[in-house]
Amino acid sequence: MQSNRKYYEFLAQEKETQKEKELFRELHLPQGIDFCSNDSLSLNKDFLPEIYRNLVHRGSIGSTGSRLIRGQSGPFEELENVFASFAGHEGSLYFSSGYAAALGVGSALFSPADQIFCDRLLHASLLDAVRLSGAGKNYFRHNNLEDLENKLKKRKKARHTWIVTESYFSMDGDSPDLAGLVKLAATYDCLLLLDEAHAIGAMGPLGRGLGAQVRPDVTVTIYPCGKALGLCGAFVGAHPLILEQLIQRARSFVFSTAPPLIIPLLLKEVVLALAKGLEERRRQLAENVRLFRSRIQSLADTRGSYGHIIPIIAGTAGRALKLSALLRSEGFDVRAIRPPTVPDELSRLRISLQSGHTDAELNDLEQALERSLSSAGP
Repeated sequence: MQSNRKYYEFLAQEKETQKEKELFRELHLPQGIDFCSNDSLSLNKDFLPEIYRNLVHRGSIGSTGSRLIRGQSGPFEELENVFASFAGHEGSLYFSSGYAAALGVGSALFSPADQIFCDRLLHASLLDAVRLSGAGKNYFRHNNLEDLENKLKKRKKARHTWIVTESYFSMDGDSPDLAGLVKLAATYDCLLLLDEAHAIGAMGPLGRGLGAQVRPDVTVTIYPCGKALGLCGAFVGAHPLILEQLIQRARSFVFSTAPPLIIPLLLKEVVLALAKGLEERRRQLAENVRLFRSRIQSLADTRGSYGHIIPIIAGTAGRALKLSALLRSEGFDVRAIRPPTVPDELSRLRISLQSGHTDAELNDLEQALERSLSSAGP
């Protein structure tokens, strides 16, 4: 068909334009030592394979339907209860992905009658949730509570006012003043939504996340499970009335087939282990962070980050790609982050440290990074 041919020509031109701007994305098989995944506690290297071998579910493999139809099962209820107890919530609800949880919360809890104040660097899933809800969108400067307060003072009248942010940002490796956020929310009668994606399991007491100390004052907390927890899906922790509203109105929950039953069985073992046997991994992760940061502190701009996510600012998309290729040639898998994820002038490498990285690997990466930064030019 001529219409198909014209459309393919259009897409081919789009591809060439993306390549010219060095923004074309490609799928690469893992190669080299992993410094790019979010497996912070290295659970995928040994812990998960072992419990997978020991967990044999004598029944269905697939869930065969949404949890409101045929997909509900004991393992999901047990998992949600175990996680709520661990994280300090009255209850929790498990979604098939972090993105699904964000969109579900947005579709169920936000409305055009609401005003929402978002950190400028908020994750795309939450920004999409706000946009799709039709709520009033207000952006405040990254982690800048003064800017947030100034905007709250001038806010439009609304049914509800929400503040939405993350406890540990995935690209800049930094955190907001959570106690200050809670105080602002109380002062201006706001609801607070916190995303703990990169903190749950790896940060906070017993790995309960950075928001553990302010948990009772946070309205809704989202915990994606694809980072330190090593699997997939996401919990939403909140008051039972909120969880009931999600079951009624969260479209990404209502209309999604439930995950295979092996997922809640595996996740339950991980959550139980977080409170018991994984403290040594968290300690080792913290030690690796301390060691590696001390070695690279004079090498590159890391944008005031802390913790296990380390941005290395390259300056342009092209230079970030070149640095990534140089490190890959030396046996290290470190990926380039480019627009639209970050502005072009802040294109970067994103190094994600794990508890399983050895001292030799950290030392070798530091030396390879130094050589690559020198070779790549300004």
